[in-house]
Amino acid sequence: MKYVISIALLIATLTAVAVAQGRLTSDMVLAHISSVGSKQALKDYYAKPRWKVIQQGVASGSDGWLKVYASLDPVTDGEAGEDLGVALSDALPVRPFKVLPVLSNNGKYTVERLCTFTFEVKIPDGGINAYLNRLERALGKANGKREQTMAESCRRGIQATRAAFKNSSYY
Repeated sequence: MKYVISIALLIATLTAVAVAQGRLTSDMVLAHISSVGSKQALKDYYAKPRWKVIQQGVASGSDGWLKVYASLDPVTDGEAGEDLGVALSDALPVRPFKVLPVLSNNGKYTVERLCTFTFEVKIPDGGINAYLNRLERALGKANGKREQTMAESCRRGIQATRAAFKNSSYY
């Protein structure tokens, strides 16, 4: 038991030092989630300076930050959920073949539906057309049958989005 407490204190100390130095990593956040649970971790991070670091991390689309997203998303609601959703939307054109499986992992949504955007929370930087163009370019890098199938399905959603927003001033 002493060993477990010592490890937990060491993780907390290292996290505190890293945060104080402005470096919060996905591994630190995942260790904290593992230690206190997703709900408590969300309470510990949300609406604090570290929350912005988490949002930026998720927006990068890196594997570790996508794991953080997957751990926190089920316990988010309201503004916290919107923040993570926007971050994940930012990650989509960066790493679509990593982000789409995270979003569709529970089988709740098809890839086509995930790529049919409403932009309710935020219009992407540069506008809707620029965002969709970035995503289509990223989809063009599909490797293998699985990614090509995912790209085709996502493109159908993109076409539906273009049709819905073609007359929008945000397009």
